[in-house]
Order: sequence, then C-alpha cells, then structure tokens
Amino acid sequence: MARDLDQMLSADETIVLETRQHWYVVVRRIIQPAIALAVLALALWAADAADWLDNDVGTYLGYALWVLFALVVLAAVWRLLDWWTERLYLTTSKVVYARGILNRDVTSTPFVKIDEVKLARPLLGRMLGFGRLEVENAAGGTEPLAGLQYLPHPIELYREVTDRSRAQRMVEGGAHRDDDADGLVDPARSAPIHAPQPPEDDDRWVPPGESTRS
Repeated sequence: MARDLDQMLSADETIVLETRQHWYVVVRRIIQPAIALAVLALALWAADAADWLDNDVGTYLGYALWVLFALVVLAAVWRLLDWWTERLYLTTSKVVYARGILNRDVTSTPFVKIDEVKLARPLLGRMLGFGRLEVENAAGGTEPLAGLQYLPHPIELYREVTDRSRAQRMVEGGAHRDDDADGLVDPARSAPIHAPQPPEDDDRWVPPGESTRS
C-alpha cells in the first residue's frame, strides 16, 4: 500500500514506519452489523417456524429479510475492507494517513509542525495494546494524531513521532544538520587533530614536549 505515497515523497524521503489502526477498531465497526445479522437470522427462523412464509405475503417477507441480511453482510465486509486498506505512515519528514476503498484520501502533517505529543492509554488500551497520540499543533490546538483513536504499539509510535519532530525543529533552526536525510539530527563530528608540522628549512624545530637540550 506504500504506492499511496509514490507521488508525495520527495527524492530523499523514505518511509520509516507503516501501520494501521488496532484490530479493536474492527470489533467496534462490525458489532452493530453483527447484532443486526443475529436479529435477522432469528426473525427468519421464527417466521419459518410459524409457517408465515408459506403464502404469498410470507414469500415476499422472506425475500425482504434475505435482502436485508445480504445488505448487512455487505456493510460488515465494507467496514472490514475500510480498516484493512487504511494506512498510517511515518516518513523521514512527515506523518501521512491514507484511507478509502474507492475514493482514496491522503492527508499529511510535517513533523516540524508538531510541537508536543501526549500519549493516552485507557485501561482497555493497555490490556489490548492500543493508545492515542494527542498532538498539539503549531496553532495551539490539540487533536488525535491523524484523527486516529486506536493506534497499535503506541509507545513505539510516541518515540518515533517525538524524536523526529524534535529533530526536524532543530534542523530547521539551523543549529544542526541532517546531511543523510534520515529525518534525524546528524551526530556531532569533532575536527580531526593533526600533529604540528615542522617549518620548512628549520632544523631547530622539535615536537612539543621534547627538550631542545641534548
């Protein structure tokens, strides 16, 4: 699914992390269709047991219940596909969220615009392994990262987002560099220490620390 970003990445930009929302989202999305399926199945069974489907009206009622059953199944499958095709990317310079089955929507937020990040992990999230990253953007607003409430591996995501947003601000400030374009600050490099060289045509020169007396 990384092809979502083929035309959005710069020449020196790469994807460092790819994920989707936690599977708990699927449970939340299909629980209503599942309940509806159970009710419709019970209705079909009750109607058949009461011989309500043995006349013309009952036949049309049975068709209607089967159509509703099929529609509910399609709705559940659609929600499952919607979850399966969504992606959250962390690149070397921004956060990208892509979703949609037929119509694909892609939104991005540069790391440099993310000022502060808050990790929220409810009790159920700690048990199942999901959480929410509350992002304070440059305008002073607070919102879930990419609008997502159920992110897997939230601690890993928190570290990546905070490290890269801090690094991007440091690089943009001009005090640090990112020559390898990995989205992180380059390690400090000390200047090489060269031994002093003797002046040309000067036989009296001796290395530092040695006495000139023989």
